[in-house]
Amino acid sequence: MKPIFRKLSLIALTTLLTANLAHAADLAAVSPASCGLLKNTTRPFILVMKRGDNLVKSIVDCADAANLSSASLSGLGAIQKPTLGYFNWDTKDYRFKIFPGVFELTSLNGNIGFVDGKRFAHIHVTLGNDQYNVIGGHLKDATVGVTAEITIIPLQTYFERTHKKNNNFMLINTPK
Repeated sequence: MKPIFRKLSLIALTTLLTANLAHAADLAAVSPASCGLLKNTTRPFILVMKRGDNLVKSIVDCADAANLSSASLSGLGAIQKPTLGYFNWDTKDYRFKIFPGVFELTSLNGNIGFVDGKRFAHIHVTLGNDQYNVIGGHLKDATVGVTAEITIIPLQTYFERTHKKNNNFMLINTPK
């Protein structure tokens, strides 16, 4: 290959790569498969999931792929067969229950931090059913019903949760 063609090929390749990186920085919404395009982002974005995706796993996997230090979460959509938890103060333990059916995800709030060096999503939800009744609690697991749109706001710094004595839950470590 002649030097001029090699130089033009290198310029074309550099332009293509730069254009793709600039595009990734401008993304406002991604799927679970494309979260890696936002590696080390500090900008908020929406994770859009489709029917059949595991909601909690998809959020954590996206945070891993984007290499988020930590994040704040909010969302809406529809989920099916959610497992919700309620903390019982008397027994100092969570009581989990699976709710069969499809539910409107009217509100999702939470955050992503670390537990034992691994990303952990702490999520609470409010769900509505076809009778317009509402249930809510700590979300342990759920499958996306139609779609779920989760707004992820990356935080600049890392936080970790640790198991506290006399309780069966993990609190965020804070300065004393």
